[in-house]
Amino acid sequence: MNNSGKDKLVEDLYTNQNISPYMKAVFQTFKKNLVVVLNASESDYTNGPVEGMNRMIKQIQRTAFGFRNYHHMISRIKLRQMRTKPMKKTELKVA
Repeated sequence: MNNSGKDKLVEDLYTNQNISPYMKAVFQTFKKNLVVVLNASESDYTNGPVEGMNRMIKQIQRTAFGFRNYHHMISRIKLRQMRTKPMKKTELKVA
């Protein structure tokens, strides 16, 4: 996001508009986390691959209804990792 886009975002957040209460709540959240939102728009990094790995692990735990042995769960996670396709190259970098 370029500087004019950031300025427009900040301007829109702080102008009084006739908006619904739901959007006011969204704007309040953006205002509260404005520095973080602006920093995230500048960064090339994403946590998507980590979130995908967490989802996969939770899904394995859910479908197994719990493991009696911790090592069995770790083995199942590693096995599942080997079966997944390698990621395609994207413009975003993993931190």
